[in-house]
Amino acid sequence: MTNKRKAIYLNTKYLVPVLGIFLSAFVSYYIINNTFPLKIKEIKTPINQDRIPLFYYDFQKDGKSEYIRIWKNLDSSYTGIVFYNNKGEIIKQINYRGQIFVNNNTGLKWLYIVDYDTNGISDLFVFHRWRDTLFLSLIDMTEGPKKLWDVPVIHKRYKPNDVWDVYINDIQWHKLSPNEPAYLIFSVVTGQTIKPRGIYAFNIKSKKIVYKYESLVNIVGFTVCDWLPNPGNEVLLKIQTSNNCSPNAPEPNDRYSWFIVLDNMLKNELYKKRKLPAHSFAMPYCDSIRKEVVLVVGYDGVQDYTSFLEKIDQTGKVVKIKALNGLKK
Repeated sequence: MTNKRKAIYLNTKYLVPVLGIFLSAFVSYYIINNTFPLKIKEIKTPINQDRIPLFYYDFQKDGKSEYIRIWKNLDSSYTGIVFYNNKGEIIKQINYRGQIFVNNNTGLKWLYIVDYDTNGISDLFVFHRWRDTLFLSLIDMTEGPKKLWDVPVIHKRYKPNDVWDVYINDIQWHKLSPNEPAYLIFSVVTGQTIKPRGIYAFNIKSKKIVYKYESLVNIVGFTVCDWLPNPGNEVLLKIQTSNNCSPNAPEPNDRYSWFIVLDNMLKNELYKKRKLPAHSFAMPYCDSIRKEVVLVVGYDGVQDYTSFLEKIDQTGKVVKIKALNGLKK
C-alpha cells in the first residue's frame, strides 16, 4: 500500500467513529434540552429594552417597594422576571420557558399579585405560554422571591395547524361559595384556534382547575358578586364582539355580545342567555346591597348605534332602560 493510500485509509478509519460520537452527543443534547425541566440561566440578550415593562410593588408591606422587569431573549423561547430591591440591586432572576405577555403601562397582564395565604405578604402568580400549553406558576415572596411550583393548566385543542394564540383578559381571587376556599379565577380567549376559551377556577391546594365554563364568546372580564338569594356567589361575564368565529359557529359565539350569568361552579347559566347586538360590548355591574345588576351595552367602531343601560332585577327581568348616546368603551 502506498503512503498516499495509507493516509486516506487511516483518515477514513477514524472519521466514522468521530462522526458517531458527534451524532450521539447531538442526539443526547436534543433529548435533554427538550425533555428535562428548564435550568435557570441568565438571559443576556434582552430585546426592546426601552419597552420592557417595569412596575413597583411593596410585597413585604414594609414601606419599601420592590420593582420588577421582564426580560426576553431574542427568539422569545425564554422569559426572565428580574426582581430588584428599592436600591436598584438585583434580588433574584426567575426564568420561564416560553413567553409572558405583559402590559407596558402597569406590567400586570399575565401577572397577578395577591396575598393568597393571608400572611401579610403578597405573592406573585405568573402565566406563561410554551408551545401549545398555558402554564401557571406561583412565586412566593415570604422567603423569596422563590418559585414554588409551575404547572400546565390549559392545552391547545381544535385544528392542529392553527396558531396557538391565547390571551388572558382578567385574573381575580375570589371565594365562590362560603364552604370552599378562594380560587384563582381567570378568563382566557383564543384567536384562530377558537378552543379552548372560557373562564376557569384554579384550586391552589390541588394545583388543578376545578370549575370551568367554556364557550365561543369573547370573555374580556367578569364580576363576582352575591346577587341572587341562593348559596354562594354568581359570576357575571363581561363579553365583547370580536368576530373570530365563522358565521356558522354555534351560539353563543363571539359575533355578538351576550348577557350570561353563571352559578358558583361556573357550570349552570342561571338565566336564559340573551343575545345583544353585534359590534357591541356588554359590561354588567352588580349591587349586592340592592340586589340588582346594571348592564351597560356600548358599541365598538364607528357604527351609528345608541348605547344603553339596563337595570335588571333578581328574576332576570329588565326593569329600567336608558339610552346612552355616544358611550365609548
